[in-house]
Amino acid sequence: MNAIARGNLDRRLGLIGILLVLVCSAGLAIWSGDSLRYGDEIDYHELAQSLVHKHEFATSSGRITLFRPPGYAFGLAAVYEVTESPVVAKLLNCLALAASCYLLMRLSRRIFPTYSALAPYLVLFYPVFLYAASTLYPQTFGGLLFLASILLLSGPELGWRRQVAAGLIYGILCLAIPSFLYIIPFFLAYLLFGRQRPDKWSVASCAVFGAAIAITIAPWTIRNSMEFHAFVPVSANGGFNLVIGNSPATRANGKPTLKEACGQVPYIPNEVEFDRALTRCAIDWITGSPKAATRLYFGKLLNYFNFQNELATVTQATSWQDWAVFATYYPLLIVALLRLAMIRRYPCSRVEWLLYAIYFGNGVLTAVFFTRLRFRMPFDLLLVAIDSAFLARLLAGARRDAASTPPA
Repeated sequence: MNAIARGNLDRRLGLIGILLVLVCSAGLAIWSGDSLRYGDEIDYHELAQSLVHKHEFATSSGRITLFRPPGYAFGLAAVYEVTESPVVAKLLNCLALAASCYLLMRLSRRIFPTYSALAPYLVLFYPVFLYAASTLYPQTFGGLLFLASILLLSGPELGWRRQVAAGLIYGILCLAIPSFLYIIPFFLAYLLFGRQRPDKWSVASCAVFGAAIAITIAPWTIRNSMEFHAFVPVSANGGFNLVIGNSPATRANGKPTLKEACGQVPYIPNEVEFDRALTRCAIDWITGSPKAATRLYFGKLLNYFNFQNELATVTQATSWQDWAVFATYYPLLIVALLRLAMIRRYPCSRVEWLLYAIYFGNGVLTAVFFTRLRFRMPFDLLLVAIDSAFLARLLAGARRDAASTPPA
């Protein structure tokens, strides 16, 4: 088979894979219907309703809030302006997952330019992607924005338009999932050192990318300043997350209630002040119990690679779901580690180093707070990109070996 025919077959197989991902995830979304099974889903749903009916970013009780980030709630509100149906929003999640498969094919092709059709089938192989798309969680759309930013910044030619576009997209991502703010240094390091030695152009690239992110986030930061008279870039839940992940009641794979974690802090109606009080509570425990905090940190870091399905409801039998995640996540991780083990034979490209640095670096950063399978999901897409490119390389090598072997 010549290169053109092989390329056409690869595209057709990729399209089939994308359609399968769309059909399977949409089937789960339709099966779940308009039901909201988790507290976060209910919060985003109520915030979207408030935006549509009251034109306020407020809780169901009417209280103006900045506890939740605004990005996904505004996206839901745009859907609810047309039809106030959660299932429609879930189906849009499924479209976002299908679009992510296309971007994964492109990213895989950038690493190794053949057999990119493997990427959608690896997404289909990992059921967490499909399940998350059937919920009102921001992780699926976040994954799409994340991949788009990486593709724009890692292209062979990085003009200012790509830098601005990547910054705007990444800014929207941070408005939906604020923890991605901590990943910005990885991109800045890539722009500064990943292509060539640092010079004025690489510094300018960092400045343009960072400025575009800041401009995207700035309107919401100004809103928070006007409403709460405090500097809060996106949301005021960092203290909550810190104390939930750092307390005497916290376990590496557990999530205590706020009362268990820091019951001595009374509720303060002002969300900013309450969040700051929780931050102080967490820091007091960390500084007062450094050995316990250190052991807990490394336990949370190990838990970053846990297979337990945190998406399962407490009312369902979760054993088979946990084993399904075990049987699909660890093969993705093992293949990525195997690819690293073969680095002398197959040197890593700059793009691969970026993906590895972000994936494992995210574990180091999120362990400061707490680690969950759901929070890791957008980053698991990076494993898909690495694995599909590596498997394509092995497959291409096997074909070459077969072609060069003389007939018996």
